[in-house]
Amino acid sequence: MSAISCTCGSGVNGFGLIDCFGKPSRVVGLGFQQLKSGGVDNYLTVPVAQASWEGSLWNKDGSLRISVLNDIKEYASERDDAITETIDDIDYYLKDGKKMISFSVIGAPYKLKDFVDGLQCGRNGFYGISESNQLLGKRNDDNNARINPIPIQKGTLYSKMIDGTNSTFSKMMVTFQVDERFNDADFVYAPASEVTADLFYTEPMIQCNASATVDTSTTISVTLTWAASGVVSANGLEKVTDFDTASFFAIYNNTTAASVTVASIDETTPGTYELTFAAQTAGDDFTVSAGALAPFDFEDITGLVAL
Repeated sequence: MSAISCTCGSGVNGFGLIDCFGKPSRVVGLGFQQLKSGGVDNYLTVPVAQASWEGSLWNKDGSLRISVLNDIKEYASERDDAITETIDDIDYYLKDGKKMISFSVIGAPYKLKDFVDGLQCGRNGFYGISESNQLLGKRNDDNNARINPIPIQKGTLYSKMIDGTNSTFSKMMVTFQVDERFNDADFVYAPASEVTADLFYTEPMIQCNASATVDTSTTISVTLTWAASGVVSANGLEKVTDFDTASFFAIYNNTTAASVTVASIDETTPGTYELTFAAQTAGDDFTVSAGALAPFDFEDITGLVAL
């Protein structure tokens, strides 16, 4: 935070506290989001319902999505001592010290470092998720029922992987600085009574790799693997399983410029999903993508030709 800007002549505000003003519990998860999308501030509206939380986590637009790291450990949020100048043995206040955030993710795959380091790009912020299902963030001056992500100082985020030993777990450690213009007085939180969403246990977006083949005139098979996997085996990367819901996949006929309804879906083998649809004209070109509310995402698969 920069130096205090004084407004003279208004006196001093009252410091009295009501009997129960509340405070947030220990932070156990963080949700990262761009500060703006299309020039408009990103925010969450309180009360936070399950549907809106899922929509934020599973949004296919990365500029709107909240990407959550749950079950973080060793979370620390501390501001350095104020910066002062000493004149005639008097310490004059100049501005607040920098505020650093650090935490660790136990047993994280090494590939996750790539995803987290992507937060170095653009202007991003974070929400806190407490063990009591409270949502922490920044005050929105335009509307008391809104909460914004706390801004991260661009260029300060870094992560490192630490191998396990006989007495310690392997982990990924992440550190970043809160934007120097953030005023701690603007910190707010939505109490658990205003959060009907399950902030901690709602599955965050799973980033996938995907491949697809046209099997018959009415079926396409899609195989999903976990993009953050660190496993190499004869069977390839770890499969993403148990998502056999028709609305989780979308088919588009590029030739007719029309959506094709997925009538049913069957997980034929772990991570491979057979999509069934009405027969299309032979030679038509298809695109398969993740459905709007799917809890996973992958790059659109194009160039699939109808049989």
